[in-house]
Amino acid sequence: MKPLLVSGMGRTGTTITARLLDSHPAIHMTVEKRIIRTMLAYLRDLDMHSTRLGKTKPEKYSYTAETVDEWLAIRKAIAAGLRKSLECVYFKKGIQYFGDKHYSYMKEINFLPILLPNFKMVITKRDKGEIIKSLLRQHWFHGDLGKISVEIDRVNSFIEYVKDRPNIHILTLEKLRSKPKKMAKELADFLELQDKFDTKLIKGAK
Repeated sequence: MKPLLVSGMGRTGTTITARLLDSHPAIHMTVEKRIIRTMLAYLRDLDMHSTRLGKTKPEKYSYTAETVDEWLAIRKAIAAGLRKSLECVYFKKGIQYFGDKHYSYMKEINFLPILLPNFKMVITKRDKGEIIKSLLRQHWFHGDLGKISVEIDRVNSFIEYVKDRPNIHILTLEKLRSKPKKMAKELADFLELQDKFDTKLIKGAK
């Protein structure tokens, strides 16, 4: 099984994209489950302590590594074990892809290969004005629109930076709504699967 992640700012269609992907018989997607993020955080924590190479480590850490090469071997073995656990959690007969959706995966894009070396990611985007209007319609939103605007610009710059990577697919919400079958076909091509997505799920996506 290959890992598949969905990421993007809130109100850009990440949830409906994850549901669309999950509608395919060869894909098992979850929405904002903690397991992958917890494993990434654990590996980052290990990396933090690896900066103490050659120094005395706290007794609660049973592993030892005196060189960078030794540490990388330890981290590789730990990541392999975590990855195997993920595959067991997500396993279903006939599944070729498994994964989750969360905004933070974009921020981990250069760290993700340690845990998921062959991952693919779908990043959603949406017109800036539409994101803001959608947020303003939410009863729970009490954020700073100035900060939101800056974050949208930052994310759009990031998308421009990674859009040509072969393991990244950019999906625009406006196109998904107006041409769901075409966008589903592009997803299928990206994943090298037959197009068996249920595009009826797209109707009414907010």
